[in-house]
Amino acid sequence: MASRFQRKNYRIDTTKLNRTRKILGTRTETETIHRALDLGADEVELAKALKDLVVKGRGQIEDIDADRSLSSTDHDQSTCVSRFLVSSSLRG
Repeated sequence: MASRFQRKNYRIDTTKLNRTRKILGTRTETETIHRALDLGADEVELAKALKDLVVKGRGQIEDIDADRSLSSTDHDQSTCVSRFLVSSSLRG
């Protein structure tokens, strides 16, 4: 069985690597690169899932809790329920 890991040599912008390491809170350059690759792949999968959802919903996605009445103490940013409308122009 082939190993999942191979030694690779790349020319990389160290400013970007250090910035990414700081943002992700990783300890090593290798960990930073692995996490950044995972995040990039996850972002593509999420965008595809969102596109599929928009197409399935014919361009309109509504928060099912949007019409629920809120008490005066529920108006802070973390508990406020919002209505979302995704443009059908995202379909492709």
